[in-house]
Order: sequence, then structure tokens, then C-alpha cells
Amino acid sequence: MMTGMRRTIGWLAAAAVVTLVFGSLYIAFQQSGRRSANVAPAAAAAAQLQLLGTSAPRSRGSS
Repeated sequence: MMTGMRRTIGWLAAAAVVTLVFGSLYIAFQQSGRRSANVAPAAAAAAQLQLLGTSAPRSRGSS
């Protein structure tokens, strides 16, 4: 009876470790995907701001 309980506890511990490992990998890949999804819009916004900054009309009072 005791060996069955030990075997069950061993399997549950192994299942918990495997779940934690794969859960951590899943979270890491999700975060990586979310960060890379922000790269293109951020680059486009930076380029647009740079264009607006260089092509902005000069104020009329300065010479």
C-alpha cells in the first residue's frame, strides 16, 4: 500500500515540475512575441516624428 502512495506522489511531483517548466517556456515565448509586436509600430511612430520634426515650418518671427 505504501509503495503505491509513494509512486503516486512521485508521479504528481514529476507532473508538477514538467508543468512548471513548460509553463515558464510558454510565458517567455508569449512575452517575446508581445515585445516584438510593438517594434514595428514604435519604429513607424519614431520615423513619423522624425519626419514631422525636420519638415515643420519655421516660425515667422525668426530670421
